[in-house]
Amino acid sequence: MIGADTNLLVRLIIDDIPEQAQKVNELLNDGITLYVNEVVISELYWVLTSIYKFTKNEFIEAVDDLIETQSITFFNVRTITEALTYFINSSAGFTDCLIHAINQSQKLTTATFDQKASKLKGMKLLK
Repeated sequence: MIGADTNLLVRLIIDDIPEQAQKVNELLNDGITLYVNEVVISELYWVLTSIYKFTKNEFIEAVDDLIETQSITFFNVRTITEALTYFINSSAGFTDCLIHAINQSQKLTTATFDQKASKLKGMKLLK
């Protein structure tokens, strides 16, 4: 198993640099498992929505596809899926949803000044 940088996932999803996408596919075909942590998923959200103009649904589909890929594993897939669920069901940004899911996994309330994020159950708006 090796850790995946965001760029590897972008190449895999977008295939905008075919030579690099091929190298990622070769790793996966050689039986290497890519380990993806929450920072990478957060950065992936930013890259896909800011640079490649992915919609909310396109991002969710892309992450779902990664979760379903046998040779990709996540630090905590439950946290990622909970963050996606929060994201689907709210107007909060994905990164806020991910922060909240990570904190919830530790049984913590998340304090925020963000009005949209504060609507997530378990978030506390500071005034």
